Amino acid sequence: MKRYLTITAIIMLVLVLASCAGAVSSSPTVTRNTTTNQSTTSDSQSAGWQNQVTHAWVVEWPANWNADAENDGDRVWIELLDKNDNIVQYSNTNMPVEIELYSTQSTTYPWVKSRLLYSGEGVATSWEHDAFVTDAIGVKDISWQEISAPLSSENQQYGMLYITVTLPNGTNYSAEYDPADITSPNN
Repeated sequence: MKRYLTITAIIMLVLVLASCAGAVSSSPTVTRNTTTNQSTTSDSQSAGWQNQVTHAWVVEWPANWNADAENDGDRVWIELLDKNDNIVQYSNTNMPVEIELYSTQSTTYPWVKSRLLYSGEGVATSWEHDAFVTDAIGVKDISWQEISAPLSSENQQYGMLYITVTLPNGTNYSAEYDPADITSPNN
C-alpha cells in the first residue's frame, strides 16, 4: 500500500510539472530580476531616483479592458531599472513614453523589423502602475483597431515593440520587446 501511494504521488508530481512546463512554453520568454530597490525615494521632485536609472524594460500582453470575453488589444508595461536590474521606484510624475509597434519580415526568430504599424504615446506615472506586477494598469492600452494590419508578406501574428521613456530630467531610455502581438490571438 505504501509503495502504491508513493508511485501515485510521483505520477501526480510529474503531471503537475508537465502541465506547468506546457503553460510556460506558450508564453514569450521574459527574463529579468523583479526585486524592488527599497532604498529608492518615491518623491518625483528628487533627482535621486532618476540618477539610479540605467536602462528601461518593456513588455506587452493581450488584455481585455471591457466586459466581454475577447482580448481588446495590447497592454504595455514599462520598468525603469538600475544597474542590478532592480526596479527603480517613482511616483507622482508624468513621463512621456513613445511607443512604436512594427511588423516583421520573418515568421521565425530572429525577427527582422519591417513596417510601422502603430505609433503613439503613453504616460508613466508611478512604478506601481507602470511595472509588470500584479494589478498594474500599464502605461498604454492599444486596441487592435489602432494597429495597422500586416501585409500578406509579413508575419501575421507578431511584431516588434519599441518604447522610449523621457525622465523629468530629460534623460531618455529605450527598450524593445519581441515577439509582440499585432493581431488578436483570438483570431
